[in-house]
Amino acid sequence: MKKIAVLASGAGSTFKYLYDNLRGDVEFAFVGVDRKAAIIDIAKAYHLKLEWVKDGLLEILDRHSPDLIVLAGYLSLIPESVVKKYGAKIINVHPALLPKYGGKGFYGQRVHAAVWQNGDVVSGATVHYVNAAYDQGRIIAQRFVDVKGLSAAQIETSVKYVEKRLLLYVVKELLEIETRC
Repeated sequence: MKKIAVLASGAGSTFKYLYDNLRGDVEFAFVGVDRKAAIIDIAKAYHLKLEWVKDGLLEILDRHSPDLIVLAGYLSLIPESVVKKYGAKIINVHPALLPKYGGKGFYGQRVHAAVWQNGDVVSGATVHYVNAAYDQGRIIAQRFVDVKGLSAAQIETSVKYVEKRLLLYVVKELLEIETRC
């Protein structure tokens, strides 16, 4: 069975979606956190191993040897040493159509507010490989969302729906997990 590690900094809704849809198909090696967040309670409820990854991420990954490392709302920059060793195994989901609205400080509601303020009629989600810069790794997949006439909050809801499903699809493809009908 393939092993994944999930790094997160927030509420954990994307992680919960992944867990609920991959349980039994993959082993969750650990959930890594870099700050106090609701994701901790979710991981504990699922009886998963928690790791504080603010320092020593490379050593933690070496200890667990995951097949895939998923950043799901993880806000810290991945150290270059980790990217050098695990770069081909690290993916991130971003709530916009990169390269637009990417980079340091563009996360969560900030992204959707910018989309709304700029009057964009299309937004979406991106899954990409991680490199040593925020949101600049090679794009794996994108899904578009029509946001014409939506408020920033409505944009966020619409993009989150697509974002979770896109990430699940990419994880299954990368790990060659058969999709259940």
